[in-house]
Amino acid sequence: MKNMVQTMPKYQFELPDISLVVGAEAADIQGMHTLLQQEGCPNGENKFTDEPKAIYLDAIQTRIAKRNKANTNSSMDFVLCVVNHKAMLVDAKFNSKSVDNLKRHDIDQKIAASRVILCFDNYSLINKFYILFKNSVLNESQKNKLKRQFLQSPNYSFMTATEFYDLFE
Repeated sequence: MKNMVQTMPKYQFELPDISLVVGAEAADIQGMHTLLQQEGCPNGENKFTDEPKAIYLDAIQTRIAKRNKANTNSSMDFVLCVVNHKAMLVDAKFNSKSVDNLKRHDIDQKIAASRVILCFDNYSLINKFYILFKNSVLNESQKNKLKRQFLQSPNYSFMTATEFYDLFE
């Protein structure tokens, strides 16, 4: 019989503060369930309620681009605030049918674009970036492929919405 080791959750939610993101408005704070659903997460895989909140970065980037009459910089999809005034960047790839098209350079550009609009007066950024996929796309073989593609870097974590939820449970 396998030795079952139960891992403790790593994070606890903190109410997001719109001062964390330059140009954020109250409407950019959204419930996690709605946000993941909006990004394409299947209902059966979305265990979150709307009680925990996140700041939707896509909406902010679009607003900034319109105001500046420029192209939208692609950012991570949302930022979460967790205890001890830490910020966590997350990108949702629920509409991807495969992991083959995901490139480290693209994720690094999204992280850089996100950092530009984050204000670190009261928060520090967790140096681990979460990329979420549907269960049907992200099996162990695909996780290993991504780890190799991202050079085994511990800064990138590839998981399903359910696994992500378990980080907070």
